[in-house]
Amino acid sequence: LRWQENRLPQPTLEELTACMADPDLRVISFDIFDTLLVRHVLQPQDVFHLTAGQVDTRYGIHFERMRAPAEAELGLTNPTLDQIYAHMARRHGLSPETAAALREAELRCERTVLRARPAARALYDTARRLGKRVIAVSDMYLPASFLRDILRENGMEVDALYVSCEQGARKSDGSLYDRVAQQEGCAPDEMLHFGDNRRSDVEQALKRGVCALWLPSVQALACPTPELWRETFATAQDAEPRISPYLALALNQSYGEQAGFSRNIARFASLVEAGRLLLAPLLTAFAVRLATDKE
Repeated sequence: LRWQENRLPQPTLEELTACMADPDLRVISFDIFDTLLVRHVLQPQDVFHLTAGQVDTRYGIHFERMRAPAEAELGLTNPTLDQIYAHMARRHGLSPETAAALREAELRCERTVLRARPAARALYDTARRLGKRVIAVSDMYLPASFLRDILRENGMEVDALYVSCEQGARKSDGSLYDRVAQQEGCAPDEMLHFGDNRRSDVEQALKRGVCALWLPSVQALACPTPELWRETFATAQDAEPRISPYLALALNQSYGEQAGFSRNIARFASLVEAGRLLLAPLLTAFAVRLATDKE
């Protein structure tokens, strides 16, 4: 199966419901980030920027410069958040108390920006209504207990949650699907997995015998190419870093349900769409900047 960028017709909720209703499917599996949950920031690293705003002055550090490269510096395939912060403490001479405080600050920021994605929430509700076992699977450094709490707070309790950092296996190479099927006590083809990453969530799942369907991310729905995304949003964020949450909120609201909006931002259907996605976030960020400028 060859995927073409944004050229596949997207199945309707009714069609997806029919897939999930197959009696041979015992387990419905969901990716977490950009599938069940979206972040109200443009890039995952923007969480570090938000955290820095809360901790830099208090602890006399430059959090973003410490945190952004920490995973790569650690050199582990599936690092946990605790391992990341232990590395930061060693490298930057942080006390255990400071490292723990920074870790909690990052988790608070994650909790603040994470929200349910309506399209995936509808699929989750359908799976529950069909009486299926519902699980979540993610390549992520955040602990499963934290992610389970976030999903619960957003109305999506799962029967099991598997994260790469705790399982020692990843979706990106397919090994996590083997681990999940084994722990679920089912054959791979008795599982149906939804996710936004076509390689990790679809191709690797299919290679391991797991049924899989692509649920395009908000970014994929909004921008037909990565280049358009960078030109439109990265440029704006570089000019005003604090605009990230406002742009992300507008995108998630507009494309989170996969319906009722233009296919991509290169061709707005109306000035209303352009205003909601571009003008409103820019004006909001500028107004907040003015309102918080002591001078």
